[in-house]
Amino acid sequence: MNNKYKFLNNKTFDIKDIDDVIPIENEMVDIISILNKKGYYTEVYSRAKLSSLLLISYLINNLIDKKLLNIDESNKDKIKEVINQNDYEATIIIFKEEYKFANLPKGFNLIGKDLYYNLSVLKDTEEIKFKSLSELDEESKNSIKLLKEWVSSLDNNNK
Repeated sequence: MNNKYKFLNNKTFDIKDIDDVIPIENEMVDIISILNKKGYYTEVYSRAKLSSLLLISYLINNLIDKKLLNIDESNKDKIKEVINQNDYEATIIIFKEEYKFANLPKGFNLIGKDLYYNLSVLKDTEEIKFKSLSELDEESKNSIKLLKEWVSSLDNNNK
């Protein structure tokens, strides 16, 4: 995998070329390392970001507060449907090829080469209720914990 980044020394600010490293978020680095060492080669990986989820909940709540959006029984389900189609961020790992796994971590799905966990801002209720920042953060951390436990338990891929 080619690295398209250059690095700055944080003391001298000199540019450093480091061709044999891959920048990975701290929360994902162990997971990606283990997968690749076990023979499950990855191409793309990303952890769900909370900011866009919060923006959606703030936007909807502001529209309600300003009386620009009136939610009632006649439109509640349609509004929830629109929110559900647009309100998620995914933790995703895209593998170089399709692998068959006996099981997946709770909440994760595998379609083709894509392993993903959708983090949604909506609570699982009949009403339109949004998760708090702490609830989203806890869910995100728990999904990463489950993913790390899962990759640690995988057998080596001896293809």
